[in-house]
Amino acid sequence: MLERVGSLLRDLGLPVPRRRARGHEAAQEVREGMSFARLLAANVTETARVLEVIRDSAGIPHIRFAVEVRDQNGRHDEGSRVLAQSSFLSMYRRLG
Repeated sequence: MLERVGSLLRDLGLPVPRRRARGHEAAQEVREGMSFARLLAANVTETARVLEVIRDSAGIPHIRFAVEVRDQNGRHDEGSRVLAQSSFLSMYRRLG
């Protein structure tokens, strides 16, 4: 079924999402205090500091993290957010 969806997306000229290896989350442990980052635009970096790792009622791990944006004007605290661990790891790369 997924192959058919991928084929249809290609036929329509749309990007086909890449499938992540199943062991990716287990391979990259996320713990409180770790820092991650992503580049938003030229000279704009978003840093995420893990506040806690929690599991929902279905056992799915979620990351609560504090966000800071750095740009040419300095650092800006953007508050905290929560993402499922799989989404978090697809957006951010570990620092250090």
